[in-house]
This record gives sequence, C-alpha cells and structure tokens, in this order.
Amino acid sequence: MRKLMVGLVIALMVMGLVNVAAHAQGNLREYTGYQVMNLATAPGAVAHVRVDYYGPNGGAPVFSRQLPDIAPKASYNVQQKIEEGLPDGVYSAVLSSDQPIAAVVAQVEADPASPGTSGFQAPFSNYTGASAGSRTVVLPSVMHNWYGLDTLMRVQNVGDAPANISIQYFASTVAGATAGRTSIAPITQTVARYAAATIDQSTMASILAATDGTFRGRFFGSAVITSDQPLVAIVNETDPNIRRKYTYNGFGTDAAGTELVVPAIYSRWFGTYTTLSVQNTSLTNPVDVTITYKGGRFSQLVGGADGNNQTKTVTFRLQPGEASNRNEAFANQSDLQDTFNRFGGNARITATGAVVAKINQQQTAAAGNGSNPAGAYNATPVTKATARVAAPLIQAQYYGLYTTLACANASATQDAQISVEYTSDNNSLRPNVSQVYTHTIPANGGIRMYEAIRNGPEADINTNTSPWYDAGRDSVRFNGAAYLTSTNGVGVVCVVNEQTDTLPFDNMNTYDTVNLSQ
Repeated sequence: MRKLMVGLVIALMVMGLVNVAAHAQGNLREYTGYQVMNLATAPGAVAHVRVDYYGPNGGAPVFSRQLPDIAPKASYNVQQKIEEGLPDGVYSAVLSSDQPIAAVVAQVEADPASPGTSGFQAPFSNYTGASAGSRTVVLPSVMHNWYGLDTLMRVQNVGDAPANISIQYFASTVAGATAGRTSIAPITQTVARYAAATIDQSTMASILAATDGTFRGRFFGSAVITSDQPLVAIVNETDPNIRRKYTYNGFGTDAAGTELVVPAIYSRWFGTYTTLSVQNTSLTNPVDVTITYKGGRFSQLVGGADGNNQTKTVTFRLQPGEASNRNEAFANQSDLQDTFNRFGGNARITATGAVVAKINQQQTAAAGNGSNPAGAYNATPVTKATARVAAPLIQAQYYGLYTTLACANASATQDAQISVEYTSDNNSLRPNVSQVYTHTIPANGGIRMYEAIRNGPEADINTNTSPWYDAGRDSVRFNGAAYLTSTNGVGVVCVVNEQTDTLPFDNMNTYDTVNLSQ
C-alpha cells in the first residue's frame, strides 16, 4: 500500500491574521481542497485511495474516508468546505493507495455561510503532497515582520515514532547588512507520529529579529530542521494586509544538488517578476554559485532585440547555511534588468556544493481590479529530472480559472520531444476525455502551455478545435490532470500556475509537478 503525505488539511479554522473588516467579509475562514491523481498508466489499474486525517496530537485518525475509484491518469477533487464527517479544525493527512498517486493541495478562504464550493477568496496558494520524508529539511526563505510578510511552518512527522526536532535559523545578508540576529540558538520540539506542528515566526521577535541597524525588528533568512524521524514541511509566507500568500514545500536531502533546473523566471514580464532564493545546505562549508538565465519566447533585450534563447550568467558565494535572494522587482537587486527589457524564461543553477532554491512569483495589478497574484515553487536537481512528469491539476475556462504549465529541459545539449496527455475529470464540461499534444523544448530551454487566452499561441486546451470545446456554450470548462512524457528520454521538470483574473488580491496558486521514475 503506497502512502502520500499532504502535510496540512484545514476543514475550518479562524485565521487571525486576516483583516476581515477591511474586505467587508464578516466571517472568513481558511479551507483546503486537494486534487489526487492516479499515476498508473496500464488499462484497468484503478486507484483505491483511503484518506486518514490526524489532529495535532497524533494518535488514531480523527476521521477516515475512502475516495471514489480513480482511473489511470485521471484525478479526483476533494474540498474540505463540503466534506462531511470531518470536524472543524487543523489536520495533517495521509493518503494510502494500491496505485502510485500524486496530490496537490490548495489553501483558500471563504465565508462558511456561502453555498457549496462558492465564495472562495484570496489569498490562494498551493503545495504538493510528499511521498517520503527526510530527517533534514531545508527552508530557504523564513521571515519575521519582513515588510509585511511573516512565515508559518507546518512540520509533519511521517515516521513510526514521535519525532524530536531541532530548528536552526540563519539570518541572511541584504544590501550588506545582516537581516536578523547574528546568533540564534536552536529551537527544539517533539511532534507525534503523523501529526503536524505549527511554528509561527510572527510571534518570534525576541528570538529572530535584529535589535539594531537597518533591519531592526525584522528577520529575513533561512532555517534547517533536523530530526530523529523523517519529516515533511510546508512554509506559508503571508502578508495579511494585502491578502497575499506564497507557499512552498520544505527541501529534504534528496531535493538538494549541485545542479538545479528552474522552469520559470520572470523580469518585467507584463507585470510579472520572480524572486529566486538560493541556499547553501552545508552548515560548515561555503559554496560558489553560478546562475545561467535563458530567455524564452517574447523575451526582449535592452535596446529592443529579440531575447529568445539569449543568456545571462551571474556568480556569487554563499557562506554555510546562508541564502541569497535575486529579486527581479528592483533594479538594484535584479540579475536581469541590465540585459533584458522583458524576460520570461528559465534558469540553471550550478554550485560547488549542494544547494536548494525556491522561487516566488508575483504580478502587479494583473487584471486592473486590484489583483496581485503570487505563488511559489521549488527548483529541481538535474538528477531528479525524468522523462515522465505528472501535473495533478490543470484548468482552462474553469469558472474563471486557468493554468500555465511551464516546463524546462534538464539537458544542456539535447532537445526534448514531449507529449502532453490531458484528461478531464468529473467536474469538466466534457468529463473523462483525453487528448495528446506534442512540443519541442530546446536544450537548456523552456516552454509554456498558457490557457488564459482562447486560441492563444501557447494554448493546448483552450481552443475551438480541442475535444473539450462545446460550441453551444462557447467554452471548454476543463478541470483535470496532465501526464507529460519526453518521448526521446530527455529529462524535464515543470511547474504549474493556477489563476483567475476575476477576483481581487492574491488570486494565483503555484505548485511543483511530480517527476516520475522511468
């Protein structure tokens, strides 16, 4: 029986950091929903999935349920807002299946009085379920009072006994100044089996915040969690004043590497930019880091020339445990603005020792209605890139929601010939319909499948010729999954943005796709 840890599931929780009155929503609560994908490909390999929910003290499951059968390559959606039998509260969850599965978890807010799954509001964020834990987890971006942002960790014990954990924090150097206390003692805690501990950095001023200097009262840095049991972790970076949230998965030891692939980097990209955080996982040795950026379609160089396939390289050193931010929002922190007027592409990171990298994406006033989409994802080691990738949640014209599937070629020398098989689920206008599309990803390059625009130049699903298009309703209304195969065996990595332009504030989710073994 295979197991998948989804870390945190919220049925109903008061979120004290949300300024409810400012948004005229008198009773907002936080919920999760998750999409489970059957990764099996053989005909008849139906997945039978059981879900066990655990409270903060572990022990026996608070509630268990069996999901409906999931066909090969298909998916099923669960929403805690309408799930019966699960009491109000905060839980971790374990999914068990007789077939390999993947899951992506969405965090949203809504008024409990709103009917069904309607009324979801910002901030939105996603993360990916984990199939295994690690006794060391690296978190490259941790904040206290960082110009509106605070982080909150959820750390789940996926071992067979209580976990004794230790968290070591490291302040980063920003513009030559230390962004926090220079010496921080490790913090220890015990977490019950399958339970998830909550560590809230917004309450840790006396432990983390700088006491003087440029960043007095603030902390920006990283953390390393060690344990005698395997762990999985997620981190929420939240600014409640503007209703923005980034969520990323903590990095286990197998997620670090000396060469990483970053599928989506943006600088002045039609209002979109990224912040790339790179952390040295060694607590004893410095590392030298090189980042090579490669522009994609519609990129433009300074001066107006075509930026497609053009590159920019930067180098820097990281001290033990240190993280560096490459922030494309500001010219004095940007790697790209001196070379590109507009950059939408990918990056490759190489280092003399093991590093991890996390990417925040943000748009400014994307739809002119006060929306400020934001999301986060993790870079992938080249050694983890595979010829098969699963994306459990893909959307097009789905009640205003759409996705962007961005993929990068992990090979620096060989093009990747990919086929993408999309399968609609039971919530789609035309359910259980599959179709394959083919693309080429150049060596060390990337590609986007962007479903926002009908018949757009980067759309697969959202076209008048797709099998999901209903002419009578003039819609594809697709909700489902994607299964990507590199037909010539070249490894690829991908990330998905899920977004709507119809809601204000942070209306975007981002998640890491799942690389599958050969």
